[in-house]
Amino acid sequence: MATQTFTQQTSINIPASRLDLPRWLFGMTDSEYQATARGHRALGTWARDGRRGMINVEAMGGNLLVQHYTEESGTPSQVVMDSPRSELYLMYLVRFRVGVRWVMSVTPDGASTSKFQCTVQITIPQWLRILGTFTRTSHSIRAHVDEETLGYARDLAWSTVRQEAAAARVAGIRSK
Repeated sequence: MATQTFTQQTSINIPASRLDLPRWLFGMTDSEYQATARGHRALGTWARDGRRGMINVEAMGGNLLVQHYTEESGTPSQVVMDSPRSELYLMYLVRFRVGVRWVMSVTPDGASTSKFQCTVQITIPQWLRILGTFTRTSHSIRAHVDEETLGYARDLAWSTVRQEAAAARVAGIRSK
């Protein structure tokens, strides 16, 4: 088995102390998920017996990836998701089992900004990684992680502003 790691980061014009990654991630709708990257096809979240998870469907470089994540850990500044039995449909036809670990984090970057980082680790059979060098799979995954990192950061910022505005409206109604 071979593990490849893809990481990208960007800035968010909101202090890290105002961001809550698990609240945002598990509150994301299917349409919001699809808007964060061209290859995003579907998202569903679940909670059972005190555990949370999600199913993501993504298309990258002529392949389809179905991930069945469970939350390993979650704090306002970091969420770690693991999908050890993801399904990769090579050229949308042939199914392989792969492992995917997804880590997102925010760190302070000054008084009013933060750094958002998205890391995806994919564990695949060595022969499939070698085949992927000829089909430019790594290039497709890297481009996808780059795009979704920017999309996630935009959605996280927008979601935070929206939730804070809603909370302020409710507080205003209660004080009257």
